[in-house]
Amino acid sequence: MDKNELRNIIFECRKNDRLAQEKLYRSFFGLFYTIAKDYVADKELVIGIVNEAFLKIFMNLDAFDEFCEFSFKSSI
Repeated sequence: MDKNELRNIIFECRKNDRLAQEKLYRSFFGLFYTIAKDYVADKELVIGIVNEAFLKIFMNLDAFDEFCEFSFKSSI
């Protein structure tokens, strides 16, 4: 995903666009899952942790500077 696409998705997520939220979730789920499974062995617990992380991200998207290329990726 290039920076313009990510910027557009975040912009739409800020408006509570469910399709944009799903796209962001699907784009980063693998990364989050891989990191979490290094710390937790139970697959269901890992998925719960990832989902909680995304909930926090969606609730705090205004904290990410949409004009900074690395702001979102480095913050997660």
